Amino acid sequence: MTKDQWLILRNQQELPMSVWFEYYRENGGLIQDFNDFVEQFSLLLLRPRLLSNGRVIHINLATAWNRISKYYNKKFDGND
Repeated sequence: MTKDQWLILRNQQELPMSVWFEYYRENGGLIQDFNDFVEQFSLLLLRPRLLSNGRVIHINLATAWNRISKYYNKKFDGND
């Protein structure tokens, strides 16, 4: 992702799945295959996931959008 791409995307109503995948991979995500990621990301949005350490992860589109926005705004602008 370049700064110019992010400046355009952050004003959109929706982000392509490829952007979510790129964010996931930049943040150390282990899934290599795009189609596998789409399936897992979709399932995670539908229902919470229990991690091996006993924590429950619950993500909705609002929290996902907040995370990706914060990450790229900080990466390219230096602010949240």
